[in-house]
Amino acid sequence: MSPAKKGAKTSTPKKAASLKGKKVPSNEFQFYEMPKYYDMALERDTCPEIEFYKRMFDEFSDVKPVKRVLEPACGTGLFLEWLPKFDFYAAGYDLAEPMVKFAKERLDKLGYTGKKADAYVGDMRTIRFEKKFDAAINLVNSIGYLTKDEDIINHFKVTADSLNDGCIYSIEVGLKCDDFKNEYMPDETWHVNKDGIEVTCTWQPHDYDEPNKIRHIAFHMKVNDHGKIIEVNETHSLRLWTHEDLVDLAGKGGFKLMGVYLQDFSRIPDSQRIVGDPGGLYYILKKKA
Repeated sequence: MSPAKKGAKTSTPKKAASLKGKKVPSNEFQFYEMPKYYDMALERDTCPEIEFYKRMFDEFSDVKPVKRVLEPACGTGLFLEWLPKFDFYAAGYDLAEPMVKFAKERLDKLGYTGKKADAYVGDMRTIRFEKKFDAAINLVNSIGYLTKDEDIINHFKVTADSLNDGCIYSIEVGLKCDDFKNEYMPDETWHVNKDGIEVTCTWQPHDYDEPNKIRHIAFHMKVNDHGKIIEVNETHSLRLWTHEDLVDLAGKGGFKLMGVYLQDFSRIPDSQRIVGDPGGLYYILKKKA
């Protein structure tokens, strides 16, 4: 890995103050209001993934070299920390103010803010950036929290407006493609133990609203932070994606599909129908000229 170049220019979102959306009330028992535990629960190996993005940029992007990467729904800023180590300038935004505050503190400690990376509060449906980016990434099905067609299309449009022509937008989504009523609904439970803090999370699909294309998820998290016990019980409502639906909405928002990849970064043949329960997928989209 090479360090990010010094002197990278800061990006400023257009009308940032008016794009914050509704402020989520502060509550330590909401998952997205607890960035420290969120960061632990969703920790991932960034290096192979960034290498994958580099490969996608090299293969599909009309902009070479890619230097400026935008991350909608950046959460706690994990990738904002790591992208500069691969010689990218990174900017991200998130609707949850506690997440952005955590990300800013993370970047400040590294001396990245304003030079190698920045984080903002912003709404995926409305935020645009004046200084355009060379690529964008969206992780962990964050786009799935936009459940209405018009909101999803708006997100693609404002993201396209923030990118140079011919740029790549990689989105990671979770698909559940057909036979929803008879589908096995797995109980995903995982444990994290770090620095004396134990976090246990369960992510359980429990209802499919097919007419409205929404999947309801029961989420439970238990934290033992040096004897302090915190429990979270929430329902998350996410877009019930199908391949055709996602590609159509992206197209209406200004993007065309270049390829679909599995979690091991291998490509699904273009001739293969994407049905059933393929799990998490990377959709590589390209901004139309």
